[in-house]
Order: sequence, then structure tokens, then C-alpha cells
Amino acid sequence: MAETEHNTAYCHQLGWQFNHGKPGVIRFAAHRGLFIIDPEGILRYQVITDMNVGLSVDETLRVLQALQAGGLCPANWKPGDKTL
Repeated sequence: MAETEHNTAYCHQLGWQFNHGKPGVIRFAAHRGLFIIDPEGILRYQVITDMNVGLSVDETLRVLQALQAGGLCPANWKPGDKTL
């Protein structure tokens, strides 16, 4: 997400506010985010992490497979496991 006027309110809403050690100076910075949206345009999964936390490709694939499994998937579900 770029730092522009039209998304400043959204950044503030998510708490993406930093002063970079300068009192009275507020800047907005993007965190790392992942959004999985289905073909109908419905947001099915989102994760936003701090700037120092990376996202896992393996976990992303597991979540995508869980969303496509067609059932309720418990924590730590893996492809081939039973759904609830």
C-alpha cells in the first residue's frame, strides 16, 4: 500500500503509524499483508504482519488448500487430513 492521502485514514485505522523517532512527525508505513480473495470477490483470508515478520509460502499454500478442501479445517490441518 502506497503512502498517499486517500489511504491515510485506512493506515491509521490499522495502526500503521510511526514517528521514526522524531517527536511531532507522523508517517505511515505499510506492513506485510496477504489477502486471499475467492472468484466471487469475497475475502476469505487475510494476515497482516509487522514489518520484521516475513510471510511463509508453505503456510500460504496450506491455507489456500484448506479453503479449497470444502469443510471446516482445524488448526494445523494438512492436505489429506480429515475436515470437521
